[in-house]
Amino acid sequence: MIDLFGIGNALVDFESGIKESFLDDHLLEKGHMYLKDGAEIGLMRDKLTSDLKMSSGGSAANTIYGASGFGLNCAYCGRVQDDEAGGFFVREMKEAGIHLDDIRRESSQSTSTGNCLVLVTEDAQRTMCTNLGISSELSVEDLNLNRLKSSGYLYVEGYLAASETGSQAAQKAIEVAKEHGIPVVLTLSDVSMVNFFRSDIEKFCASQVNTIFCNEEEALCWAGTDRLEIAFKRLKEIGKGVHVTVGSRGSLVCGPKENPKEVKGLETEVNDTNGAGDMYAAAALSMIVRGFTHVEAARFGNYAAAQIVRQYGARLSSVEAYQTIKNQFANGS
Repeated sequence: MIDLFGIGNALVDFESGIKESFLDDHLLEKGHMYLKDGAEIGLMRDKLTSDLKMSSGGSAANTIYGASGFGLNCAYCGRVQDDEAGGFFVREMKEAGIHLDDIRRESSQSTSTGNCLVLVTEDAQRTMCTNLGISSELSVEDLNLNRLKSSGYLYVEGYLAASETGSQAAQKAIEVAKEHGIPVVLTLSDVSMVNFFRSDIEKFCASQVNTIFCNEEEALCWAGTDRLEIAFKRLKEIGKGVHVTVGSRGSLVCGPKENPKEVKGLETEVNDTNGAGDMYAAAALSMIVRGFTHVEAARFGNYAAAQIVRQYGARLSSVEAYQTIKNQFANGS
């Protein structure tokens, strides 16, 4: 049985350190995600002075990769091109033991594997410019419904709202999951998704999902308020369980039958916040799936997120590194 079935935009990340003036020159607001075409991203890459680090990415893919590292049996549904980047993505996921029966590798030469230019400023904040490429063509046809029906949980990234067919695939997956009593977990992904694709995200959680993951900025934007306690109440309307990460302060969480609780974060050196939310979700879900409370899950989520921000890149160097973190947490390190 699959513990966790994830669906999202399959991307390859190219990460670079930059000065804040680079963001100003390209009219980018720090900490946000922008959808760009390949030509625009190419022009930006040409102006970068530091080396690019290549790694498999995509929000749900990062979380599924981490959850697999923490011991869950995971499957992933996305779409990549039959090109070098697509092959790289598939290899990394398969090496982590993730079931990729549901990923489609198209042979068309017109669209490349989706990619994301991750720009990290000196304060460790990440700004992302994403070319969805062939991942924007993810559709209902890509879903392995038999595998989904035999899964324990469904994990959906909010970024899918940016594509019409991706949104339809997400809605279908959620519909099937609910028909078969499978808990649905949704991440809001980015404040840009809340701002520009809210109506689609509302369709994802039309009859309330089991758990919502988001950060403080996304929560406040969703509720149209500057008070987190108000935003949290609004999120409880769409999710039985809610996890709102608040950076180094930790997270505000509650399960379906739990009262909201602040779970303190860990003080740590921060070099790169790219992937922190994905890592938090991976760690928290690895606990929730095993029956732990949301508060207990949040403690591990905060611990794991504190480890990923110390390094550059959204994933740890190996699957074994996730097990090391899990063991350290269990031993109280």
